[in-house]
Amino acid sequence: MKDTPTLLIVDDTPSNLDILIDFLQEYNIMDTTDGYDALEILEHETIDLILLDILMPNIDGLEVCRRIKNNPKTKHIPIIFITSKSDEDTIEEAYNVGGDDYIIKPFRKKELLSRVKKELQAQKVQYYLQEQLVQQSKLAQMGEMIDSIAHQWLQPLSAIKNQATMLELYLMDDELTPQKVSSCIEKQDLQITHIVNTLKEFRDFFRPNVDTQNVSLSTIIESVLLLLQDNLVHHQLHVINHCDNNIKVDVLVNEFQHIIINLINNSIDAFNENKITNRELKIVSNLYEDKVTLEIHDNAGGIPQHIINNIFDMNFTTKDKGKGSGMGLYMSMVIIKKIKGNMRCESDNNGTSFIIELPLNEIKD
Repeated sequence: MKDTPTLLIVDDTPSNLDILIDFLQEYNIMDTTDGYDALEILEHETIDLILLDILMPNIDGLEVCRRIKNNPKTKHIPIIFITSKSDEDTIEEAYNVGGDDYIIKPFRKKELLSRVKKELQAQKVQYYLQEQLVQQSKLAQMGEMIDSIAHQWLQPLSAIKNQATMLELYLMDDELTPQKVSSCIEKQDLQITHIVNTLKEFRDFFRPNVDTQNVSLSTIIESVLLLLQDNLVHHQLHVINHCDNNIKVDVLVNEFQHIIINLINNSIDAFNENKITNRELKIVSNLYEDKVTLEIHDNAGGIPQHIINNIFDMNFTTKDKGKGSGMGLYMSMVIIKKIKGNMRCESDNNGTSFIIELPLNEIKD
């Protein structure tokens, strides 16, 4: 959350706007007299709190609030209604559509400031809790990743040992030649390079991210596929990577890797659970006028329609007790929101697609 929060004030009476702006000078302020304009502002600006009138032309404040709360991109923003309507039915409806507080005009400055500070403080606490959950999620995955490290290195270390044994046998049988030595050394170098590369990826994976980095999507995907290489082979999963090398995005690199790994591991679990034999995972990036999308498709049989609307909820899981925390997709969504993106899921009987939407950034020639 920013040091100085940004407030959006929506009121069709200019004099009311002037009063609110004067009372709230300590904050960054954006204002509009129209509800549709407010919805447009929210599509392009980062807003921490909304002060919303109810009686407005074109579209009233209740409908504006309803649309804000139905939009995954904006539903987290607290809304304080400021209105002259004091009847119980309107107040009840205001809370039913998602309002967080309700102030009746005329109001006093101290009352307004107190309500605003209360909502911003609650949001700050929520943001802090989400940050803690992100760290807990990373720690929970650390044990799994250490197991993956051991699995990643088992095969190349075994191959290196085999080549050393071959050299010893050649020497014992007096068949050692420069060509055979060179061949064994070349094969050992390939395995050692693989170990070094995975070690670098794991080291970088656990470094904390503080700021976003402008990186190529394909670079991130390739590093994740390297981390999971042996696991993908073990589960006979064919990966088709169609990520454009030229598309760059601003992301928290390690956290974003966590998201991709989580999605791929979920697909592997679905393949195993549904006993799919012809396993395929397709990763595709697309460039649009104002955004970039990263789509991860599998043919693992899909997610049941009666639960698909809950998969991003905290603590929701379909896995057996002890095999899933229900935090993976929830935390993935939290991380995506931190970088002003969004994630959605589409699924049918054939398979599942996760679509990550990110703001458009630099594209190199």
